[in-house]
Amino acid sequence: MSEQAPSFDKSWLREGQGLPPTVKWSFRGDGAVVSFDMARESSEVFVCDDSPTLYRLTRTGKIAAITHPRAPIQQLTWSDDGQWGYGIDADRNLIRLDRNLQIDWEYETHDDVLCISTTPYGNHVAVSNADGTNMILNERKRKIARFETVRPLHYISFCGTEPVLFGSAENGLLCCHNLAGAQLWQERVWSNVGSMSVTGAGDIIYLANFAHGVQAFDGDGVSLGAYVLEGTVNKVAS
Repeated sequence: MSEQAPSFDKSWLREGQGLPPTVKWSFRGDGAVVSFDMARESSEVFVCDDSPTLYRLTRTGKIAAITHPRAPIQQLTWSDDGQWGYGIDADRNLIRLDRNLQIDWEYETHDDVLCISTTPYGNHVAVSNADGTNMILNERKRKIARFETVRPLHYISFCGTEPVLFGSAENGLLCCHNLAGAQLWQERVWSNVGSMSVTGAGDIIYLANFAHGVQAFDGDGVSLGAYVLEGTVNKVAS
């Protein structure tokens, strides 16, 4: 844990209005951070660094649990209640973890994994692969769906209130599927996508579209317009 809050460049305020951000807490592990995710309800943060070490941090930034995986976990996704999480390691293994960071099971994937996402209680996990195939597993490691998309999905996210999965390719595709893998809708995206963020109820989907700003869609894929910003937008969160 760092003893002093880091100082940030406040030059962004010169052209804008509002209060500057304040640092609630900061954390320093044994190595560079590789992946992290937050449990939205418990406000716990799960962090993996390249030492490799996996941490569970409390809402005040204190270490609550720690373990040393075989290799750094390249991606982490955690349930909203903080009870279950999933990770992808360097060997393409999908790992299910409990809140004490102990392994529940492992599943070997067949191709490079682009993104993973889990449902609010961790009962399902979705995996998108570089070859355009996608699968959904339940908490017992049973594959309940497998489907293909015309482009590989670099970004996927479960809806917090409905049993559906939203996905976006790096270019040309925004879609929605149910837990059986059936496509509910599909829309064309006319610019590159740097990241995707979905509100908890799934009523708004935000896409970071680089020079085209931030595009917004509703839960049925209908365009709500765009936020045109100065500079290049490659990350968005909601």
